[in-house]
Amino acid sequence: MDRVGIKLWAKEKTRSNKWNIWKGFLAIFAASLGLSFIALLLFSVMIDIGGSSYYDTFTFMDLAVTVGVFALYFLVIGFSVNIYRYIKKIVQDDIADLNELRAPIGQYFKQGFGVLAVGLICVLGTLAFVVPGIILGLGLSMTPYLLANYPSLSIFEAITTSWKMMQGKKMKCFVLFFSFYGWILLSTVTLGILFIWLLPYMTLTFNKFFLENENEFYGVVNSNNNVSSNDIEEFALLNNLKLDTRNNVYGMFNDYPVVVMFGSANNDLIITIDTIGEDRTALDEYFNNLRTILTNIKTINYSNGTITLSALRSEELHEVYEILNRITLKLRDLGFLPSCGTCHINKPTSFYEYHGQLMNMCDDCRDAISTQAEEIVEDSSRGIIGAVAGALIGGVLWALVYQIGFIVAFLGYLIVFLAINGYQRMAGKISKKGLIISIICSVLVLFFAESISLGLKIKDLMQLQSIFTAFSYIPYFLSFSEIFAIVVRDIVLGLIFMGLGSWQYIYKIKKSLDEENLNKLD
Repeated sequence: MDRVGIKLWAKEKTRSNKWNIWKGFLAIFAASLGLSFIALLLFSVMIDIGGSSYYDTFTFMDLAVTVGVFALYFLVIGFSVNIYRYIKKIVQDDIADLNELRAPIGQYFKQGFGVLAVGLICVLGTLAFVVPGIILGLGLSMTPYLLANYPSLSIFEAITTSWKMMQGKKMKCFVLFFSFYGWILLSTVTLGILFIWLLPYMTLTFNKFFLENENEFYGVVNSNNNVSSNDIEEFALLNNLKLDTRNNVYGMFNDYPVVVMFGSANNDLIITIDTIGEDRTALDEYFNNLRTILTNIKTINYSNGTITLSALRSEELHEVYEILNRITLKLRDLGFLPSCGTCHINKPTSFYEYHGQLMNMCDDCRDAISTQAEEIVEDSSRGIIGAVAGALIGGVLWALVYQIGFIVAFLGYLIVFLAINGYQRMAGKISKKGLIISIICSVLVLFFAESISLGLKIKDLMQLQSIFTAFSYIPYFLSFSEIFAIVVRDIVLGLIFMGLGSWQYIYKIKKSLDEENLNKLD
């Protein structure tokens, strides 16, 4: 759907859902107001306990309150992100359900960190030049949407997926946003009264735009089509087939292994059937005749033991059944047998997910792939070098940001992330041992970065010529309880944010290590 079509759709949808959207925003506002009030009370308690000078009297009670204030801040942001899930329900199913705003508390924190990470990336891009900042903002604009609607995604996965989804879409998003500029100006002239209608209109427009990108990227049914996820699920159940997480249908149809993907980059229906047989000429003739009977078929061919068919998507799922039934019955008549999609031999097979792809394979091929994966040897010595190098990059950012006066605690997550990825790239793979090594390197670099930051501050304060001379003064400065308390606060906050920001990322890696890379589907 083009920009004009999206806006026309959103304008029509706004008529019946204006107050439903405001209901969601008001619920978020009320919850955020309550959490902000608690944060304000905590901060007031800290000031009352510490007196007029916060830094001179910093105590562990102050540390606890500071952590609490930061936690509530991320909780508010994370909770607000769930508006994307609430609106998506309205866009897809015309249902306004406030339960969509609910999520586990850990998910709220992850979403808060995700928004902060995107903001930091955009700020750094803007510091380089305004245009890179705008490009980064457009490319990462779907990150909160993805975090809200795909809780299993890590922050890094949501950021990279958003960037991939927005490839070739950034200018369209920019033009879409700029098209509301006149409405925004008009809303200011009306003292915000027009905003009562404009906010739901803009919200539906951008959520529809995001949903279109999501459908195209993941290959699910486009919202132009009246076929819903429920229809696909019903189709699978009626034909004794199954669904994967991307709404792809797979299973045995008339004893042949089939995969049906209800979408692709160009929004076609894709069907694959693994089969082996001799009478290729008769099969090609049948395909030519079939295209004259079923005019929605665009291409169909048989190559390397797999029939691949692309067709125009239809609202009528019985047409999909018709295609599958006609082809599989003809395969049986011609003596073609079901086969493994890897070795193309007639053997009993099962469906597996491997590197995000559905694969139909026999036990021998599964064992061969598993063995090949096990043959990759982990080089721990190179991995340690990679972990240290990656963590040091994060540590340098910590020291630089510290010098310009920003709170650096959230960079703890970045240190862990870079350490783990550095280890994995240098070692070839990562094991539980490598994960532990990466975490240890991250913690050590955090202490090192704080020392560098303190040394640079001392060098600047005392106007010293050498940074090494400044380092020699660190023990002296730490003898002052006020400075020691500030350093301890920075390190503790860094460790806490390091844990909060990276625990799910670390857990996901650990979980993947506990399971086979080749996952058998039910």
